[in-house]
Amino acid sequence: MPSPSPSSQESVALEQVRAELRNRGYLDHGFERVFLQDALRPQASTSALLRLLGRVTLMGAALTALVLSIGLAAVNGHLTAAPLDLLPLFLHLLIPASVVVAGGFASLALLVLALLRRHPGRHMVTVTFTAAVVAGVVVGAAAFYQLPLRGEERSPLVLLLVAVVLPLVLYGLVQLIEGALLGLAVRLTHRLPRRQLVSRRGLAWGAVVLALALLLPAFLAVGKDSSPQEAPSLPLGDSGNVLLVGIDGVNGEEVDYLLASQELPTLRGLLAAGGTLGSYPRRREAPAVFWTTVATALPAAEHGVRSLDAYRPLGMQKPLVESGWLRWYWLHVAEPLGLVEHRPVLSDLRRAPTLWELASRGGRPVLSVGWWGTYPAQALPGLVVAHGAYQTLPQEAPGAQGGSVASASETLQVDVQQLRGAVAAAPLTPAVAALPKGLRSDLEERAWRADLFYLRTFEEALALEPVVASLYLAAPDLVSSQLEEQPRALGALARSRLLLRQLRLLDDVLSGALPQFDGIAVIFDPGRRPEGDEGRILLWSRGRACEAVKEEVLDPESAVSGLFRLSGLPQSEELPPPPSLCPWPSPPATVETYGSREQSAGDEVQGEDYLENLRSLGYL
Repeated sequence: MPSPSPSSQESVALEQVRAELRNRGYLDHGFERVFLQDALRPQASTSALLRLLGRVTLMGAALTALVLSIGLAAVNGHLTAAPLDLLPLFLHLLIPASVVVAGGFASLALLVLALLRRHPGRHMVTVTFTAAVVAGVVVGAAAFYQLPLRGEERSPLVLLLVAVVLPLVLYGLVQLIEGALLGLAVRLTHRLPRRQLVSRRGLAWGAVVLALALLLPAFLAVGKDSSPQEAPSLPLGDSGNVLLVGIDGVNGEEVDYLLASQELPTLRGLLAAGGTLGSYPRRREAPAVFWTTVATALPAAEHGVRSLDAYRPLGMQKPLVESGWLRWYWLHVAEPLGLVEHRPVLSDLRRAPTLWELASRGGRPVLSVGWWGTYPAQALPGLVVAHGAYQTLPQEAPGAQGGSVASASETLQVDVQQLRGAVAAAPLTPAVAALPKGLRSDLEERAWRADLFYLRTFEEALALEPVVASLYLAAPDLVSSQLEEQPRALGALARSRLLLRQLRLLDDVLSGALPQFDGIAVIFDPGRRPEGDEGRILLWSRGRACEAVKEEVLDPESAVSGLFRLSGLPQSEELPPPPSLCPWPSPPATVETYGSREQSAGDEVQGEDYLENLRSLGYL
């Protein structure tokens, strides 16, 4: 009787292996059947390995893109506001997901095979399952990078969807990677995996159940519906005129030194007249986020401004304000290819009203100059000059509304364009003129003249007799960022001279404005300066002496909440109470919320000029 041929013997061996795998439950269904059946072919050719990589990339990219799109949509509020955006977002994320999955699986496969070659056949299931779980955890961590969910997406229904769907998709991803790695290991080692006391399927479902048990209560614990509410009717009490000033790029130690050395007599006089100086830890967040928090006394999760810019992929209705690590892909790959529209964060993305917007209800005049989160400017009684107006005004027609300048008054008493022209022609301050030519021309337009324009506009607009005024100055921050590349001695000297010059200008302006206001808060923030970990807050209220406690910690939100109280507004339950070291008038009432801000026609402005302005100032 002739002996069986080699091919017949190999076929019999493969059938035995296939039967053994089937008995162990590896070839029942799903990803395992796809990859393990392919692994039992007799030769491990290069084309077969490429086919395996292609299959993993195709299926893995789809699951990864689904996980990331759900997480990204949840963070940006698209699951309820624009659910149809999920499909185009998923298609956009397939591109980076394919690259990541292909590279990640190739690296993971090399690592797993290196381990198995040292101990062929030993712990094959444990090694492949562990590697797959690690990959799933990495993808899940990327999806949950900016969670827990915030804003309107904290509704229990959405939280339940995220907490259930994401673990299930991650389970499928783990099954896919494990099946592919196990098939590759069987093909290259020609060995069967050892039996396990606990099956992989049981371990995977146990991990899913554990994740649900841990995540779901946490999600539901923070769940509340904070969708924009209609603005309530606000009762007003005895009100005083209040002023909010923000200065970026000033360290707390510099403020202490200048006040102690009598360089800022007006601010020092406020402290001598019952004011107080407190500190707060520096916040590592975008300036638009921090200064909008100051203006609304609400955290970013509530006011809605969480970055400087946003990206709107083609086919989507709403832009993505938060992108996490995907921002690199939008900026360096998708935008050059024309796949996304790069937009600044405009004022229409801010959900919460500012102090001056609330005070303007009923027709009372207000003033806001240069504050973050105000472009395009909203028409209010009085005058609003948006952040970046000095750079964007030349591109706008005189008297245009809804861009850099807006007013609801029939006749605007301040000619902003004329003021800008006068500032542009003003002689340089000696501190600026002493700088090297190239550096001087840059800082002149970006910092010194811009802040001078805002100060002069603020002075002129005080004739409107605003009940609430706000002023933001960015020159110290812009100067510091520009001088980082200069020699240390030159940079430090120029920074100190320019800082002293700018703060003296502010002190002079406050000296003339002081008689109009009954309460003032001046916030000095380190901004983007690499050194310095503390900011300073100066609080003063006419006729109400605060405790002069040294090194008192003041939260910016609570300090501004005191200005809300002084302006006669009721106490909102969403706001922290004013600082206890100062006496405050009793609120006329307590309300649940101030509601959402009113939209204006100016919110349709796309803001291309404003985006270029942010780039030129070094913010993007």
